[in-house]
Amino acid sequence: MRRDRGKQVAIIIRSGPFNTLCASEAFRTGVGLTLSEHKVTFLLVQDGAYHLMPLQGKKIGRPSMYDFIAVFEEIGITLCVDADDMLVRKIERIPAITRQLPRTEVFQMIRDADVVIPFQ
Repeated sequence: MRRDRGKQVAIIIRSGPFNTLCASEAFRTGVGLTLSEHKVTFLLVQDGAYHLMPLQGKKIGRPSMYDFIAVFEEIGITLCVDADDMLVRKIERIPAITRQLPRTEVFQMIRDADVVIPFQ
């Protein structure tokens, strides 16, 4: 019996880093999905792009995106951001593993995914 190698999962994060715990739950969910051999891609759109800034969330009791980024590359998670949203929010420096995509490619990734999980 041939085992399915998992699904292509797109996790969309639209909310900013400090207004909700949804984003940190999204990151935990994505890491957990890799245990079932799913190919996970995080798409940071709209205010989700702010997660790429070097914020100090621990000062207000929130986890930092950088706590998660440290393992993304090692476990095969792809991290993407809508380049237009970065431009609007004046985000210039991002972690090296982040792929900046034009909005058309973000939409194509969503269309191509087997499963789309939105976090707002």
